[in-house]
Amino acid sequence: CLYVSTNWDFILRLTGQNFRFFLSTCLFHSPAQLVIGFNGGKDCTVLLHLIYAVVCHQKNKCGCDSDITKETLVTNFPKLLYIRSRSVFPELESFVQRTLHFYRLPSSSIFRSSLECGSECKRPHQCGSLIVYEGNIKSSIERLLQDFPDLRGVFMGTRLSDPKAADLTPMVMTDPGWPQILRINPLLDWTYADVWTFIRKLSLPYCSLYDVGYTSIGSMEDTHPNPKLRHITESGRIEYHPAYTLTDLNSERFGRRGPNPSN
Repeated sequence: CLYVSTNWDFILRLTGQNFRFFLSTCLFHSPAQLVIGFNGGKDCTVLLHLIYAVVCHQKNKCGCDSDITKETLVTNFPKLLYIRSRSVFPELESFVQRTLHFYRLPSSSIFRSSLECGSECKRPHQCGSLIVYEGNIKSSIERLLQDFPDLRGVFMGTRLSDPKAADLTPMVMTDPGWPQILRINPLLDWTYADVWTFIRKLSLPYCSLYDVGYTSIGSMEDTHPNPKLRHITESGRIEYHPAYTLTDLNSERFGRRGPNPSN
């Protein structure tokens, strides 16, 4: 399995109870009942790899060959849910596609579903590995549950330091007034530093925007390089250090500018 077997001790040491949580959740639900929230960001990059590790772990426990096949992924791996903003960074879009190839997910069977579709739209093809919606999260979840009525839970890369996340628990239903689905949050206790330690220790691919100073990525309209990473080169050019060099963890979202500056 990709990077998993040779770094297994490290994964268990860093994740601890998180990995057992992943394992019990995946065993309790079938892959068809779960989706992985994946928009190309650093947190869901960690999330995706941990779930991949769970699939490998279970496959190896069954005494199967250590080389996971595309067929195994199709039958044992939850679909990826990508809720795309209307002004998405091209670098982020490219990374989402590269991730499918990296994990050998069946990119040829991707389907895309638009929120502008009305009731005349057909039910999407069930074998796609990536579910793509455009628009806000609430309406996208509503459409998701219409298209995949057997879904019970969504893995999310939310951390306690994220906005409005301080009171979350590892498993919690969506808020009243929202389409009801179980939110599964295995990374709540992770810090910004933990995320980058995991990604870099395992040499995982990540979005190239993080190498040019972006530390928290949203839409192109409200996301900028983090001013904390700004520096002047010897030639007088303004550049930004990579995201993993940020030491002030409270400034992770300083590059996000929207209607609410605290976001």
